[in-house]
Amino acid sequence: MTNLKLKQLSSNGVSDEQVMRYNSVSNSWEPNDGYQAVPTISDKDLTPNITSGDDSFTGITISDTPTGMRYVTVKVNGVSYEVGNGLKTKHCYFSGDDGYTARAISSITIGDKLYWNGVISGFDLGGSDRVDLEYNTCPVISGGGAITLLFLERISVTVNTDSVTFNNLDGNSDKVYKIFSKIKNPRTSFSTYYIYPNGSSSDANCVDLYFYSRTGIKVRTYVDVANLVYGKAYNLGDCFSVTTIMADGGFYRGTISTYSYHGIAGSDFIGGGQANGFWNITTGNLTSIELNSDNGVCYGAGSEFWLYKLNQP
Repeated sequence: MTNLKLKQLSSNGVSDEQVMRYNSVSNSWEPNDGYQAVPTISDKDLTPNITSGDDSFTGITISDTPTGMRYVTVKVNGVSYEVGNGLKTKHCYFSGDDGYTARAISSITIGDKLYWNGVISGFDLGGSDRVDLEYNTCPVISGGGAITLLFLERISVTVNTDSVTFNNLDGNSDKVYKIFSKIKNPRTSFSTYYIYPNGSSSDANCVDLYFYSRTGIKVRTYVDVANLVYGKAYNLGDCFSVTTIMADGGFYRGTISTYSYHGIAGSDFIGGGQANGFWNITTGNLTSIELNSDNGVCYGAGSEFWLYKLNQP
């Protein structure tokens, strides 16, 4: 059974997620109720630090990344208090940069710190108080019980564009990323799709070996010393790609992509291939992954991208 988790952002920036499964009988996707987000039992009855005034760290960090509607309710002694949605002017807020900025509710992630505003809320926290964080988590996609992937983000293209980017990453901590891509090529010409780590385009530190075949052409092998290839698409056709990125520093960061593509709907033109590459920067951190191409505006409306990270024990 194939499962796919979908994410949709509402107008207020709060996301909703749904895990779907493919029904091979009806040839359609349907909700998989066994993967619905459920309330977590973690982060309950927590003892905070003694706080003083506004922007005071409570000593509490969220122990999982919220899913479902993603809203996190903060309760003190059983009473709910308002969480800032990217704002530091509510009763409390979560931050990923030691209180410098407040997280948007849709972006709260594992390890974010809870800050308390004693002046705004009318009281400081003490050692006798008890704090509960209420939020939903969703079972991860599992591969035979051996490997699990944790959903991070979905990007849906609504207007033709030349690139899409996953930001706010921490490759050194996350170690491994997985990207599932469904690309619609809006151009009437062949397109090759590239990965730009940290937005680095045509980087001499990138090297890639890829091969592909297509209707009428046997396997062709190429070495690209400037780009990391992850897919191709024929004129007005589609590309489906799965990419694994070894993201942590200390050694060359590797990419492995497998892809298939076809031409205009209804045609018998098909192709596919594999690309294996390295980003030869071993220092620093991988903080963004930009998906670009060799041919301008090559990501058509209807293209979708799903980013996951390795769920580490």
